[in-house]
Amino acid sequence: MEPTLEEIHERLGAKPERYLVDGDYAKKKSIEAVTDQEITIYAPRPVNPKTRDPEQRQRVDSPQVAAWKKRMDTDEAKELYKQRASTIETINGDLKDHRGLTRFRVRGSTSSPVSSSCPSSPITCCE
Repeated sequence: MEPTLEEIHERLGAKPERYLVDGDYAKKKSIEAVTDQEITIYAPRPVNPKTRDPEQRQRVDSPQVAAWKKRMDTDEAKELYKQRASTIETINGDLKDHRGLTRFRVRGSTSSPVSSSCPSSPITCCE
């Protein structure tokens, strides 16, 4: 999450106020780092079948992570996150179905400069 945020700042000269990210990017350290920059993060809460009570705050949750979990339980956050699916996932589907773009064999902007400028991104920012 952080490298993409830095790239957004470099390209636009500002950081987003809100950050909608794919569930795979909702890691505790990333949530803390982004929240410390005063950016509100929206990402689905992971479902862990081993957790006894997923609604209960875990002892290891930082205040930033606890606030994110509480925010994502609100109807407002759920509605906002639904917008991501109707925008980004549509682009992903178009690239796959109509353009034949299904996989990148490399990761990272240094390995795949063309793919890093691709309009499809797992991270969406909002103002």
